[in-house]
Amino acid sequence: MKRKSKPQKTDKMKFFLYRGLFRCGECGFTITADRKIKPSGKPYTYYYCTRKNPNHKCSQNVFTREEKISSQINEAIQKVSLPDDWTDKMLNELEDEKKEKAQSSRFFAQKTENEIKIIDEKLEKLMNAYLESALNLVEYREAKNKLVNQKQLLKDKLTAFEKKSANRFELAIAFLKEA
Repeated sequence: MKRKSKPQKTDKMKFFLYRGLFRCGECGFTITADRKIKPSGKPYTYYYCTRKNPNHKCSQNVFTREEKISSQINEAIQKVSLPDDWTDKMLNELEDEKKEKAQSSRFFAQKTENEIKIIDEKLEKLMNAYLESALNLVEYREAKNKLVNQKQLLKDKLTAFEKKSANRFELAIAFLKEA
């Protein structure tokens, strides 16, 4: 009863930058981290193998400081990142291509809008023919539904094309700026 009256401590997991990202090259278990404080009061973090594989004795007794791991990761990233002059050239090429595509997409959009206007005119003529009793109700509805469906398909095609063409370049430019 006495034990139950005391509040239980919850062991909160400490945050470590590289926790769970690496595995030991020898035994394959995860590399874990620990935070210590030097006698001078300066805290430091080091990483080491958990050595918890019962089938294999890991001989890795190496402790690596977080700063060393960070510098190694930065070196690896620098090897695969794009040089700044390449990035600038690629951004310029993308901007030029974006302008060219904008011109061709304007032509496509204009053509599609003209087709939509033609369908609107046909719908208006159809309405006038129905009002003048040149068409009965069934013929009018069939023709109208056909034209409305064509118009909706053209509108959908136009909006999808605008989203697709603009999004492609924005994603590529954002990627190059991050790289």
